[in-house]
Formats: sequence, structure tokens, C-alpha cells
Amino acid sequence: MNPFIKAAQLKTKLPGYQVARSHALNHQTLQHLAARHHEKFLKAFHYKQANVISDLQVSRGIAACKHDGIAGFFYWEQGQQPFVFHNTFGVEVGLPAAGELAAALEKAGHTSALLVGELSTVANRSHSYDVIRAIHSPQKVEDLRNLQFVIFDVILLDKKDIQPQDYAERVKVLQTLPATPLAFIPVFKEISNLKELNAFYKEQVVKGQEGIVYHEMTTQTAYKIKPLFNLDLAIVGYVEGTEEQTGQAVSIMGALVKDGIYQLVARVGVADPAAREPLFKELSRNRVESDYTETDSDSRPIIWVKPTRVVEINAEDVTWEDTRGGQWTNAALKLDGAKLLYQGQGEILKPFHPTMERLRDDKAVAACTFGQLPGTDLKLRKAATDSVSTQIVREVYTKTIKGKPAVKKIVAWENKNNGGPKFVIHTVDFSAGRAEALKEDTKVTNDRAEADEFIKTWKAEETGKGWIPA
Repeated sequence: MNPFIKAAQLKTKLPGYQVARSHALNHQTLQHLAARHHEKFLKAFHYKQANVISDLQVSRGIAACKHDGIAGFFYWEQGQQPFVFHNTFGVEVGLPAAGELAAALEKAGHTSALLVGELSTVANRSHSYDVIRAIHSPQKVEDLRNLQFVIFDVILLDKKDIQPQDYAERVKVLQTLPATPLAFIPVFKEISNLKELNAFYKEQVVKGQEGIVYHEMTTQTAYKIKPLFNLDLAIVGYVEGTEEQTGQAVSIMGALVKDGIYQLVARVGVADPAAREPLFKELSRNRVESDYTETDSDSRPIIWVKPTRVVEINAEDVTWEDTRGGQWTNAALKLDGAKLLYQGQGEILKPFHPTMERLRDDKAVAACTFGQLPGTDLKLRKAATDSVSTQIVREVYTKTIKGKPAVKKIVAWENKNNGGPKFVIHTVDFSAGRAEALKEDTKVTNDRAEADEFIKTWKAEETGKGWIPA
């Protein structure tokens, strides 16, 4: 084992392949060099989203295709096993890409190297979650051979510190390195004006690539540039905050519209604190019931509303595939009077890191159609069923506390064929004499035993002495 790695931190995932999630690098100099590069270069990138680049100073620079994956550092010295590590000092030992690169470097006469790159998949369009899954949960050796290391920078080569040189000089060093099928440098292109930059950018995007990386040498500024994905959605639900954010809409759910059916697309946060309370007051007036339940990542329920407002969202990227490579789906709901009814799972895109751009008072809900996504339409995969949920328990308890009424309620149900969490438990705690009279909580799980245990514990802890079943 390489003495630069803490062997006790490693876990064997496949024969010859080991991984540690963090704190496995046992070499202070490498830690320092990687931390310095991460702080000075990787964190210094300016991120831009644009379909046409128009606001950059361009006079002398270098551009390359951007690969979506996980930034990493490759280290090898003669006589030792190569490895890839990250800014958290997590480590991968036994990656085929690292082995190929070390062998090629040695054959070319090199004795050591500390290189910076992106660990991505060999697919035309890589995604970071594919890389994470392959690193930490490979099922077979082919999963590891699906990972490539695209080299963008050099820190050390044959023990010589290359970092003091400017990026153009470092690229020249990179261009002398050997390449393998799984470890190589991208195509670098010298850029002298904005027209050339846009032409290169358009060429990469047309190829289906994620975007470009551009280093402007006159200002020593680096940019990661990606196309802007933009969509107008009808607001069909919101999540109310808790504690000091009670009475505020902290996030909203958006949907595309087709023939009265609302295809859920994405939930986005309401970043502007000043907008949360007015939006909550407006949306809560249009609250409707629904036979479909969904919560946010904090187990807070989405409160469904009659769609009257439009939100414009942006996203870094989109995919049409789920983590297994199948078609991504989301629930589709139909407004029937004062209730949204589940219609099944619709095939739709999944935005990466969606954010709220603005509320659109100039656009009607009916205009939020699939026409924004040319070549697509509402496509239900699963038809609605007569019963999409089965109630497990519904119990109400009452008590008089200091002369005032108090109520506790638990409702639990099992969802069927709606794509949401399988089991949902919602509790209500009301006490008229308390400063915060009403408290609600929602728990979700896909395990029936876990749901039953929570119900049992809640009843034991919350409905003791003096509480009477209603």
C-alpha cells in the first residue's frame, strides 16, 4: 500500500479497488499543495450561464471543453501505486484511469506527477452523480473503466513545482504528457477575441457538451461557462417554513400545463426573504386538497394550491434520465373543482440545481406549456388508480389543560403508485393556552416497520395520562 494513504480509512469495493470518503491522505505536502491549488484556482472560477457570451473581456486566452464530474488530484511517483484524491482528502486507489496514466508517464521517462483534473464518465455527457455512484458503489470492474481522468492543470512534474508559471505555460507542459484512452488532456484552443470564444462555445454545445472553461490571460481570470436553461412554470404548491419562518413560503413547486393537467417539474427555493411572507399570504388563499402527498427534504409537506401565478426558473443543466438510466418521471395532477387529483407519472426532464429567477405577472398560467420544450409533450407512463393511498391509522385525542382545550392527532397512510414516499405520518398538536397554539410535523419512510414503530412511539409518548380518544 502507498505510504501516503491511511490504509485504515480505505474500504474495499472490488478486488484491487479501495476508496475512502475523506481524511485518508497521509502526506502534509500533498495536502498543502492541493489545498493551495483548490483555494487559488478551483475556487476562483467565475461561473456564467449564457447562450451567447457578450460581457467578457477577451484578448488572449485559452479555452477547453468542460467536463461534468468531480474535481480530483492524481498523484504518482515511481515505485508507488498511483491514486486519485479530492479536496476533502478522500481517496480512490485502483482506478484503471490512474493505473493507465502512471504507466504511460513512466514509459515516457517521468518519475512523479501531481496533476489536476476532472474524474468524469466516458459517456458523451457526464454527470457528477454518475461519477459518485461509480466511485462509491461499483458493481463490476466495467463501472470503474467507465471513469476517465481529464487533465486540466499540473502542480508538480518530476518533483518540479510548475504552479508559478502562468496557465498558458502550464498548458504547454500538459501538452507534452502522454495520453491513454482513460486519461488525457482536453483540446485546448487559443482565443484572441469574443467572436472566436463564441464560435468555440457554440461548437461544444452543439456537440452536446456541458459548456467550456476559459482562462483570460491578461486578467488572470478563469470562467466556467454553461448554457442558460430557462423555463416558465405554473405554481401548484408551496412549503411553509417553521419556527421564525412560519407564515412564509420558503419554496414553491412548479409545473407545466396541458389540457388542465399539471406536470410537476421542480421545486425551487424563495431566496428573497422579503418575498416569502407576501407569497405565502397570496398562495394560502388558493389552497386546495389533493390525493397526492409530497414533502421537501426536511419532511415538510407541500401545500397544494389552485394555480394562479407563474414562476420563471433557471437551472445549471437538465437530464431526462434517472439514476438507473431510465426515463425520469414526476407526478401529474389534474385540478377537479377544489382538489388536485393524481393522474400518474409523466415523463419529464429533471433540472439540476433549479433556482427561482422571478415571479412573472406578465404571463398567464395557461401559457406554461410544453411548447417551451420543442419536441416534447405530456406523456403519462402510469395511469391514475382509483385509490392511490390507503389509510393506516387516524386517531384523535383531547384533553383540557388549564381550562383550555388541547387536541393531538395522528394520521398515517401508504401511498400507491404515485412516485412519492411510500409511508407518510402526519401529526398535529394543538393547545389553546400555548404561545404557539398549533404544531404540525410530517415524517416519511419507505419502510412499513419503521412507520409502525414511529406511530407506536408517538402514541406512547404523546397520549399518556389524561388524553382521551375522541
